[in-house]
Amino acid sequence: MNDELINCININKAYKQADEQLSVISNLSFSIKEGECIGLIGASGCGKSTLLHILAGLDLPDSGEVNFNGKNISLLDRDDRAEFRNQHIGFVYQFHHLLPDFSALENVAFPLLLSGKSKDSSLIEAQNVLDKVGLKSKENNKPSQLSGGERQRIAIGRSIITKPSSILMDEPTGNLDNKNVDNFMNLVLDLSQDLNISLIIATHDKNVSSRLDRLLNLE
Repeated sequence: MNDELINCININKAYKQADEQLSVISNLSFSIKEGECIGLIGASGCGKSTLLHILAGLDLPDSGEVNFNGKNISLLDRDDRAEFRNQHIGFVYQFHHLLPDFSALENVAFPLLLSGKSKDSSLIEAQNVLDKVGLKSKENNKPSQLSGGERQRIAIGRSIITKPSSILMDEPTGNLDNKNVDNFMNLVLDLSQDLNISLIIATHDKNVSSRLDRLLNLE
């Protein structure tokens, strides 16, 4: 928990809106340690999702550095950022974005298949991950046959299968009731501790933010 994983230095991001530049992130600097669980809070439109996309290399800052394990990922080209993301970063959205024609097992295995691993070894690892998220018995179910809470567990399984050092989550509990929010947080916090994975969660839900190590309020 003492080693720095992410260090952002003077991040700036603006979008063109009509004839004006809309500043979303201005001179933002912060760091996150390995295994730390961080909440991004603030009103809608304050830049939480934009920041997550920049941390994942899905978007680039206009200026500033995003250093991940000492590597400035903002300097990587698109293909190298995609490879880096596949190896080091998991992502969980509010809407699970599972592939509807794939089974739970195949959805979890998908990142390994994308990285070039064989189908057999990918499915074996996916079975182990399904066990970790408590859904081994649902391996052949399609997303339409799963509850909302189960779909989010599949999305969590998909996000950890590459053994990333961090998982970024964008309003992951937005479609869950209070009981499923508690189950979700119990699971992700246990996984974070067991696998030494940092969590960065953008959330409006106080049932989520109250259980994290530290909050970053984007205003």
